[in-house]
Amino acid sequence: MKILHLEHGGLVIYHKKLDSGVFKLPTFGDKHTSVAISWHDLMMIVKNVQAKKRVLKPRQKEAFFQHY
Repeated sequence: MKILHLEHGGLVIYHKKLDSGVFKLPTFGDKHTSVAISWHDLMMIVKNVQAKKRVLKPRQKEAFFQHY
């Protein structure tokens, strides 16, 4: 994935390649070659975070909440 981003001081190029798997990209129509997304959504894609609810087993919940 390559992204060109304009910041106050100039242009920034982001380049990221996954070792395995694919990026989960937003869907857009056949006639579109680009799509506008929010900064938050971009960071979720770059960090390869899936917006999917995770179901924890009871013992996993106990271990998770012991830290907080």
